[in-house]
Amino acid sequence: ASTAIVAGVGIAVVGFGGRYILRAMPTLSKKMGEALKSLDAQ
Repeated sequence: ASTAIVAGVGIAVVGFGGRYILRAMPTLSKKMGEALKSLDAQ
């Protein structure tokens, strides 16, 4: 029973995390691009 609870919580975390990451991707990719450019400048 405990493994089922852990699995359910894990799936929920992955679902929420994936949704949040998908929503944050555009801004994250912009920040990553800027960070890489600043690293290249050095």
